[in-house]
Amino acid sequence: MNRRRLVPSGASRPVLRGISLLVVILCLAAGGSLSAVEPVIVELIPPKADNPWVGQRLTFIVEVGVAGSFSGATVFDVPKVSGAVLMKPEDRPVLSNRTVGEQEYFVQRHEFSLFCQRGGEVEVPAFTVRCGLVGQLGGERENHTAPVPGFSLAVAIPPDTKPGQLVLTTTSLRIEENWDPAPGEDVKVGDAFRRTVTIESAGIPGMLLPPLPEAEVAGIATYPAEPEVQDKTARGEFSGRRSNVVSYVCEAEGRAEFPAIEFRWWNPEDETWESHTLPAVSFAIAPNPDLATVEREGEGQGEGSTGEKKG
Repeated sequence: MNRRRLVPSGASRPVLRGISLLVVILCLAAGGSLSAVEPVIVELIPPKADNPWVGQRLTFIVEVGVAGSFSGATVFDVPKVSGAVLMKPEDRPVLSNRTVGEQEYFVQRHEFSLFCQRGGEVEVPAFTVRCGLVGQLGGERENHTAPVPGFSLAVAIPPDTKPGQLVLTTTSLRIEENWDPAPGEDVKVGDAFRRTVTIESAGIPGMLLPPLPEAEVAGIATYPAEPEVQDKTARGEFSGRRSNVVSYVCEAEGRAEFPAIEFRWWNPEDETWESHTLPAVSFAIAPNPDLATVEREGEGQGEGSTGEKKG
């Protein structure tokens, strides 16, 4: 997994697998089977993780070079990966120059994030990149399509993983809970609460962070809102944020019992499970005299109107 692969553009050319960058450069310099000037070259740098875990953010690099300068956006046909989520973060590529043989290339370095959701062998299929270029001496824009070679890797499942558990693999997980208003001792039927649980994680996108588990609480109507999901990339560091918002309405008197919620994640550096538990919440719901009065008045008006209609 530590080799780089350089692929020239052109559909008729074979994908070069398992050939190091140095060998390809020597081949070009010696006038080998590759043409002297390839308009586009593509290099894949696979993930460097020696023992990747389920849920861990794995990064690989695709470098695209053009003989001249780029024109327009570089677009990747990102494939679907069985048992994994593959993302191309919205970040500007790193730019550089490279000389291959006697040809100088202007290079874009693009970073991809791979999150494996199951253990075992995970295969990332080959995909394509589309870009435009203008030659070194100017001229019209040329559109090119080049292959990006695929790769596979073995992914380990953390020990003591619970059946059906969504594995979060991260070195840092922060959880905050807020009730608005905070339930107290004077809760009555008809009162409403807004509960927000915000999860922030290093190395996990917001879309992969967990929702609040569904729980039926006697006397409570539950109204979940769409989660607020955000991702942030800064200087190569990737983090995700998810805010789960649920509104509760007290519909019947009695005692509301919200169970504790445990969030569990695997720390790949220490190779240990860590957890954070939101405490259980319990409060009594008293009758609401105001609602009872309104209900009696509504019933009386209904009877009167019915009587008038019948008369």
